Amino acid sequence: MKCSAEGHTSPVKDVVWISSDASSSDSGRVLFASASQDQNVHIWSLAESTAEPQVEHLHTCKGHARSVESLAVNPSHDKLCSVSWDKMLKIWSAVPDDVMVDEVESEDQIALKRAKINSNQRRATTRTPLLTLQGHTQPVSTVVWPTGDEVLSAGMDHCIRIWDIVSGVNKSTLNGPKVFHCIHHSHLNSLVASANSDKLVRLWDTRAGESSMVQSALASHQGWVIAVQWAPNREHQLLSGSYDSSLKVWDIRSSKLPLFTITAHEGKVLCLDWTFPQLLASGGTDSKLRTFNFV
Repeated sequence: MKCSAEGHTSPVKDVVWISSDASSSDSGRVLFASASQDQNVHIWSLAESTAEPQVEHLHTCKGHARSVESLAVNPSHDKLCSVSWDKMLKIWSAVPDDVMVDEVESEDQIALKRAKINSNQRRATTRTPLLTLQGHTQPVSTVVWPTGDEVLSAGMDHCIRIWDIVSGVNKSTLNGPKVFHCIHHSHLNSLVASANSDKLVRLWDTRAGESSMVQSALASHQGWVIAVQWAPNREHQLLSGSYDSSLKVWDIRSSKLPLFTITAHEGKVLCLDWTFPQLLASGGTDSKLRTFNFV
């Protein structure tokens, strides 16, 4: 473990990178956000240019009335969307507040302000949402932000809602038969994969709007499918995880059976990741984090 950060007062439900390349930042830091059952979203800064990595709590985003379940960052990395058990989506600024410098200030005054920001004296500031989206009739569990002006959310009301962020409206709704635990969008094929409580992984083409039909349903899991993610470099492959303790790798060109079934957990699979092409990761109720090489 490189470092840790404290700020939430209840279990943390999701963590996302806002900016993940410190080399592209003049400040040499990366930003990430966390969501919690304490109804808050925190924005953090991770500085790795020092002898020891340091985490700074920059902002607390307040506005939800119940547990915040999932987060998504827009493609420009300047906004953040959160979804909650309060049935709401909220849009936040993800740009950190830096020191405001007046042109008339002396160099000493500017240096003093910068020194305060770089010291431990800085305290996290509170943010309010830029936009609140209402429409879900039950708690919202998952969200993705595939394009600059479009957000997709899903949850316990058995539907995927597609939102226009510019106008702030729910422009179409895709209805499913069961609860959605997770959705993930592929930038390679523009399809959305969903993890559902009826043990199926479903594939959706959201470009057709409300006329969209389920492209296919992948059946092999013996328990709720809790997480799903497309391969980062293969448009036809995706990974799913289930309460049946297994991970499955699928090729959607042949959907009858998975390519691989990985049974490595002694309890339910709760989360997974396929960010790097040759590395799979998963966590479960057995309190273990597993990684797998994928060639």
